[in-house]
This record gives sequence, C-alpha cells and structure tokens, in this order.
Amino acid sequence: MGGTAFPGDDPCLRPDCTIETKCCLSGLTTQRNVEDNEKREFALTDVCGATLHDRIVYPSLWQKYQNVSTELWFPSGAQDSFFLEKLKREAKGYRLTRLCGFEGLNGTTEFVAVWQRPTLSTKPQEVIFNRPLSDCIQTNSAMENRNFIPVLFQAFRIKSDIRCNAIYEQRPGATGRIEMGTNVEKMTEKLKSSGMVPQQISSYLNSIGQRQYIVLCTTAIINRYPVPYPVWHTNTIPIIYYRNSNEQFPKSKTDFIEDKMRKFMIRYDIPAVSFAVSYNESLKLAFGMGLADIRTGKQATAESLYRIASISKPITAVAIFKLVEAGSLQLDSPVFGPSGILGTRYGNSVTEKHLNRVTVRHLLEHTVGAWPNGPGDTAFQSIDKSADDLIADVLKSNPLEQPPGDLFVYSNFGYLLLGKVIEAVSKLSYEQFVEANIFQPTGVFDAQVGGDLVGDALPNEVVYYMSPSSGNPYDLPSMKRNGPFAGWVASPIDLLRLMSHLDGFTNKVDILSPESIALLSSATIVSDEAYSRGWVIGSNGWNGWLHSGILPGAASLLVRLDNGVTFAVAMNSEINQKGLQNFWMSIHYLMHHIIDSLDQYPDNDLF
Repeated sequence: MGGTAFPGDDPCLRPDCTIETKCCLSGLTTQRNVEDNEKREFALTDVCGATLHDRIVYPSLWQKYQNVSTELWFPSGAQDSFFLEKLKREAKGYRLTRLCGFEGLNGTTEFVAVWQRPTLSTKPQEVIFNRPLSDCIQTNSAMENRNFIPVLFQAFRIKSDIRCNAIYEQRPGATGRIEMGTNVEKMTEKLKSSGMVPQQISSYLNSIGQRQYIVLCTTAIINRYPVPYPVWHTNTIPIIYYRNSNEQFPKSKTDFIEDKMRKFMIRYDIPAVSFAVSYNESLKLAFGMGLADIRTGKQATAESLYRIASISKPITAVAIFKLVEAGSLQLDSPVFGPSGILGTRYGNSVTEKHLNRVTVRHLLEHTVGAWPNGPGDTAFQSIDKSADDLIADVLKSNPLEQPPGDLFVYSNFGYLLLGKVIEAVSKLSYEQFVEANIFQPTGVFDAQVGGDLVGDALPNEVVYYMSPSSGNPYDLPSMKRNGPFAGWVASPIDLLRLMSHLDGFTNKVDILSPESIALLSSATIVSDEAYSRGWVIGSNGWNGWLHSGILPGAASLLVRLDNGVTFAVAMNSEINQKGLQNFWMSIHYLMHHIIDSLDQYPDNDLF
C-alpha cells in the first residue's frame, strides 16, 4: 500500500493498544466502515488504493483513538478543486492526515485522502498534490529551509509518469530526509548514526522494472496516536436497576454486588455489563452497569441487547426438540445421503460413508468427532460465503476420518448444520421457526439474530468493543450465517424469561414435555458427562445446566441451578486468546460471589 506508515515509536506495538487492518474493501464499504468505526472509537489512520482484478480496493489501517471524527475523500487530480476543498474542510476544523495516489483501472489516476477532527497537530501545514516527483524533491529542499519537515511523502506511477504527494509540518529544531533507492536495508543503515527514524515507506517501479523505494525519515515522532485510556479510568460506573429491583434487597447486599461488579469491570476494562437473576421462575433482581455506547454515553440497562454467542446453541437444541415432539423428525434421523434430511444438496461429498452415518443426535451432542471449535474453526472460515456455500466447501475439504458417535468434539459447524436441518424440516427460515415456536410462546419479543455492523444494530443493542487480544467485533461472518451456533442477540431478562418455560420447574408451563427436558439436560457418556444436548452440565462449581458464549467484543453466561435459581450476565467486551481462561474463571468467581450473597429472595415477580 503506497504511503503506509511505520511509526518509529508506534504505541500500538504495545499490548495496551489496539489496531485493525482491512484489505480488499470497496470505496463504499470503506466509507461505511469510517462511519461505523467512529462509533467504536477507531480512527482511519492510513489508506491507499489498488486494483484487484477488475475493481479498485482500499487497504486501510485503523487505530483506537477516542473522540475523533474522520472523513474519507476521493479527490480528482485537479489542483484548483483540491486546494479549494482543502480550505473548506479546514474551515470546519478538519486537517488532512493522509493522501495517496495510485493507478486505477485502465491507467486512470486515482486519489484517496483522510480528514481528521480534532487533529494530532495544529502546527502550520503545507501540502503538495499530484506533482511530478522531480518537483517534489526540489520542493523538499525549500521546505527544509523554512523549518518544515515531511510527515507524509508518497511516490506513485501512472503509466510512464512518476508523481508524488506530500504533507509538511513546520517543526523548528526537527529534521527530515527523503531517502531514495532500490535497497531498503542499505538506505536505513545510513540512518543509524543520524538520529533519524524511518516513519514511512512507499515504492514504485522505475523505467527498467526495478522497485524504487522512498523512505521518509525524521528526528521527530510524527502521527503518533495517544494510548487509549481505560474506559473506567475513574471509579464512577453508572448503574440502572430494573424496576427498582434493588429496593427489595438489603442495601448491604446490593452494595456488595455493585462493588464486586465494579472491580471486575475495571480489571478487564469492560464498558457494560447487564445481569438478571430469577428464583422459582420469577425475576427478582436485574440491572445494567456501565455504558452501552461509550461515544454517546448511553447507559446499559438490564434490557440492553447483547450478542449471546454460543448461548445460541441451547436455543437451537430446543428447536430440534420442538420438531421431535411434533413428529417431524427423530434424533436418530440421518442428516446426509439419499435418505438423509439434507440429502445430497451439498454435492458428491455426501456419498462418503462416515458422513452418511451422521444423525441429528450426533450434531446435538457434538459427537460427530470433527469440525472442532478453536483455531481454524470451519464455521468461521470464508466469512463472505453463504452458509450453503461454506457447508459444501467444508464437507468436500474435511472428510470424516472415523465413524461418528465415539468422540466428543465441540463443534460450531455441527450446530450450523442443525440450523439447516430445522429449515429443511419446517420449511421456514431458522430464525422464523425459533421466533414462532420458542420466543413468541415464552413472551420473548426482543431477541433476534443480530446484524453485522454498528449501523445494523437493533434499537437497544450495545456497541461491541475489542480488547487488545481479540478481533474486530464487526469483521465476522454474517450473524445470519452464525445464527444457529452464535448469532442471537438478547438481554439477560430475555434469557431468564425463556428459561422460565424450559427449566423443568413447575411454576410456569414449559414449552417442552418433561421427557424432552430430561433428555435435553442429561449428560452424555461420550462427553465424560460434561455436555448434554445443547447444555454444559455441572461445570465450574454450578449444580445445574449452563452455557457460556464469547465472540470478539461480547461475552455471556446463562446458568440454571437445580435449587431454582437461574441467572444470566452479558457484557460488551472480553479478553480472548492468551487471557481467555483467566477471564472466564473471573466471571464464574464473580457470579459465585453474587449468587451466594443472595440467600433470600422477595416474593414479587418482575417479569
């Protein structure tokens, strides 16, 4: 990418900062990312264009930066209109921070630029736009005499013409240099004794086809973005109780709960947490703490909607049991092959003998023995493909190596297949079937399969924030595709309302028979009695059923205890990868403290 920055002391090389990169997006999609990422407090810090086959794409770099607005601009090559627009935008408080030229389709000259407000610098600025490289080199010497140093310098080739763009800032006492050559190592070696640091590199092919490099070096740190401060750099975390539910408990109890939750949120830099607890199928206490949207200051409530990730799996399991009870399928019905529910719709690979033995039960119990969760998870591959195309690819490229039924392998992909089973049997979309047969009968009306971008959020949905160890919450496979295994969005109250009709207790009518609920919640031998059919059994010190869920920017936990207590907690950030195990242990410890403190419940029902 022409003009890509390489800051010599980039704070995002440190673990307390976060950056994102994008590749191969169109200009329109990049523009939408600017709007979405502004809400997540990510600024567009570098962008250029390139041709890819028959289209123009815009590789880009984003950095976490609070309270900044950026605008993307695609100027023409005309000098007059460029500098007129520059004056207009500067009058509005914007400053040009990135400018890149490149050869478009059919040899056209294309440009892309970034404007920022407020700015990293208020020092006097001068810009060179779309000039011959020889002019830029001459101008560079003149700029140095006026105490201006380059903060951006980019050369690019249009047919046989070498052009350049540059941005200069007045920095008395600082020096800058433009190094040109074909060997980057030798060019940078000369800088070791000069006190200068390479800040940026661009390149082009010269007349004989050699790659010519241009390295911008300065003694000053340029384009340095501040390390983002923790969201709770003060201890003031707002809390909103649902229907004054705190008034039904001693203040010492709620103070204890708030203190535990506050310490957890500060430790892990979690913007928002929502929590709800029920007893004997009646809602007793619920609240939201923190900010659902940092930028707007919108506070979280107990009814805030969150991506619940793998808690979607119990919902899918219940949908399967609804079809079983209706006589539409059996747990031991084959999924693939001539007599299978999905038949041969996914290609010739379904003639493979082990695959034809896979049943609905195997998918429910994670006993296919393939398609594991974790690095390389097949369910998260090829994010631009439809569910059907992904399934066809995975079945073709990942043949089963052994018969199903003998090995427990937790599988997101298996539950994606269950979604297709539900659609094939019910003749409805997966989401339509769940809403009509599970959510509407239980009074859950806000839960939906979520959207992909910030702009797709439901009216009461939180904004998701990535941690230094996680990925971009808005750069995942489609939530519609993820639906059966990780796509639902719901509030903790929604989850408890649903569970009050699925938990096997008798105060409210369940939507499944006692026999189905017993089968749904009984652990399998193959899983070492740790998993049933959609539920984890008796894990992390909980005597009952539970399931957790995690995606970049979201974590959640739903627990149904045998003593009549059910609770749910959801949050809009997480710690993934290296710190994941400690993060989950902290959540379970936190919940044990809170639930153990609630030894008595009032008689009311907040549902």
